[in-house]
Amino acid sequence: MSYELTTNEIRVPSTVNDDPFMAYANSVKAEYILGKLLKFSKGDYVAGEDDESVPHGTRMVAAMDLLTIGYVKWIDGKPVEHRMVLVASGEKPPRRGELGDDDPAQWPDKDTKGEPRDPWALTQYLPLIAEDAELFTFSTSSRGGIGALAGLARAYARGRGAHPNKFPVVQLGVDAYQHSNNSYGRIKVPTLKLVGWEDKGTFFWAAGMETPAPAVEEGAYDPSVPLPTDADFADAIPF
Repeated sequence: MSYELTTNEIRVPSTVNDDPFMAYANSVKAEYILGKLLKFSKGDYVAGEDDESVPHGTRMVAAMDLLTIGYVKWIDGKPVEHRMVLVASGEKPPRRGELGDDDPAQWPDKDTKGEPRDPWALTQYLPLIAEDAELFTFSTSSRGGIGALAGLARAYARGRGAHPNKFPVVQLGVDAYQHSNNSYGRIKVPTLKLVGWEDKGTFFWAAGMETPAPAVEEGAYDPSVPLPTDADFADAIPF
């Protein structure tokens, strides 16, 4: 890999350059998606509005400090509300029962079987940067995608003490499992294999974010910043 920018003094910025207009914009509408939206669809990775193909084996830096989990409300195929939290904040994501819209008879959209579709979808967003500095945000609401992020979070939690102020480098891949209903056959799922580490500045520079000194001492592991466990992803898995 050939990332050029290196720095040892990184933290997650609250706003960019403390610009009052940016602070206002952030207070009105949080930006959860950076760059192109990256999705896993039928065994392939596709990005952007034109579903550009992203090859298996592509390596990217995963900005774990910006991993968000929670629920997105969809109406007519469009996201109309986000109830998300940063994993690094230590906050627990809301549970489905706390969001309202409990009456299926009032759900406006239908699923592929013609049944009312829950407008709230459990969702994760993980910002990524490719070797050419292009930004992506991996988005998933599927069991397989959630499992891939949980696996990456577990690997990051185990390794970040030895790699302070670095993000993991992940390799996009694919795996499959046999669905419990044999009529569905084998289901392809994404994999995000940790294959290395890169300075956090690589990501924040590409995203146009500040990179001031870290909040914790160099080399220290901060146990007050938890990462998701399997239990965090177990509530209201879509299928």
